[in-house]
Amino acid sequence: MPALRLCVRPDSVVATSERRGHIMWRAEAPIAGADDLASAIEALCHDAPRGAGSLEVELDPLLVQRRALRSLPAVSESRLRALVALQSSRFFRRNGHPLVTDARWQRESHPSRLLRRRAAGRRVADAAALDESWALAVVEGARAIGLDVRRLSPADGSFQLLPASELDRRRRADRRRLRRLAATAVALWLLVGALYVLRLLTADRRDRAEIARLARPVAAVASARRELGRAAATLDGMRAAERRRSAVATELAAIAAALPDSAYLTSLAVTDDGRSGTLSGIALAASSVPARIAAALSAGARLVSPTVPDTAGGRIRERFTIVFARHAAP
Repeated sequence: MPALRLCVRPDSVVATSERRGHIMWRAEAPIAGADDLASAIEALCHDAPRGAGSLEVELDPLLVQRRALRSLPAVSESRLRALVALQSSRFFRRNGHPLVTDARWQRESHPSRLLRRRAAGRRVADAAALDESWALAVVEGARAIGLDVRRLSPADGSFQLLPASELDRRRRADRRRLRRLAATAVALWLLVGALYVLRLLTADRRDRAEIARLARPVAAVASARRELGRAAATLDGMRAAERRRSAVATELAAIAAALPDSAYLTSLAVTDDGRSGTLSGIALAASSVPARIAAALSAGARLVSPTVPDTAGGRIRERFTIVFARHAAP
């Protein structure tokens, strides 16, 4: 992109277009003063090569007042520029016209920190001033050709002498640009958040549909597992009952063999683990039955209620109820 440069002198203005350090185009026009500068810039740059995005303006030393200011308070450079601008009539000739000023501290190197502290009260500022009419004419001419003034300074480029109105306009433009960037960033974040929420909702809807689709097979599998569990429990119960029937039959045979011929059982109840039970029956002498039961079952046995006489069959017998319990193995 070519660089468009102007050199403003009290009686003329020179425009050049450079590309990679080589002058591609040059034109010059005479001026009578600041009043002719804007129209001269517009006329000169009308024939300049297109493509330049900004304009750099170099001021002739005759147009710029420069001073070395001493005995100023040690403030930051931004406050130094404000101080010089407020007291420009004290430091520069105004000739009845407002001035555009700029200032900076001189960069002095001191050999030690002690010397720097001693020289703090003797700091020197370089300041420059330009008649505001020249600065306004440059900005107006650049605006007429659709360019912004990137630099308005003496030949050494050490100062920026743009008018306050142009600086304010640029600050407002920067704030608007910053607000637009912030609004764009917020909009992008909101869009990303909305897309993320939409993605979550879509994934949730898809997962719910998949869960609903799998609910019936899962329920069928769970029901089959429950049926299998109940069938297994039934089989286990049947096996336990079969084992218990064999044990009860064995115990019943042992009890029948232990009872005398004149006695018989009327009921037998045994716990699930087979370790205890209750039996009832009729015998001629009920008191002799517990000892026989205890010997037959290898368990402790005792009568739990008084014997009751019974005259069934024309003979007097006694009804009994015996509780037996096997002792736990040591």
